[in-house]
Amino acid sequence: CLAHNHPSQAARLLSEMVGAVFAATQNLTFLTHALPRLETEYGFFMSHTTHGGHAVEFAVNASFTATLNRFVTALGRPRPESFREDVQTAASLGLAVSAATQLFDDLGAGAETGWDFSSRWFCGNQTQLTQICTSRRIPVDLNAIIVRVERNLADWCSLPGATCQRPAAAYAEAADSRSSAREALR
Repeated sequence: CLAHNHPSQAARLLSEMVGAVFAATQNLTFLTHALPRLETEYGFFMSHTTHGGHAVEFAVNASFTATLNRFVTALGRPRPESFREDVQTAASLGLAVSAATQLFDDLGAGAETGWDFSSRWFCGNQTQLTQICTSRRIPVDLNAIIVRVERNLADWCSLPGATCQRPAAAYAEAADSRSSAREALR
């Protein structure tokens, strides 16, 4: 599980899986070997590179800006595993494949969520797959999981022998900021 190469439901819960093993075994060697992978997973969700990235800055109020996360992809083309269906969805909107970049990105992001094409990813009160807008949603569940990852990293990076890319306090501060933002944006 520590060697996977793509975002998945398991990747988002990797921190909890590592925590369960560590709680049962108290094996600090296991935990210190897992920390680099956990930080890599966290870094993936904190990237700002792809279409603004998974991490998005929000001005919560005049004095508080926070980072929250979303699902986003930069496919720009039909997904290989659903090529025919994605092309048909674009065609139903009258879009040529070359003009459907945002649609394909949102379809890919919908698949990345693990909820695939739940109506929670549709724009407004729409009910059609053609109205998907996954990358424009800030999912509470994803952000709750990431708060837990940040809190775990804060705890584990402060343990003796732990070598982390960021200090434990930085993870704790990120978790506090994310929690405050979630509460303020309710």
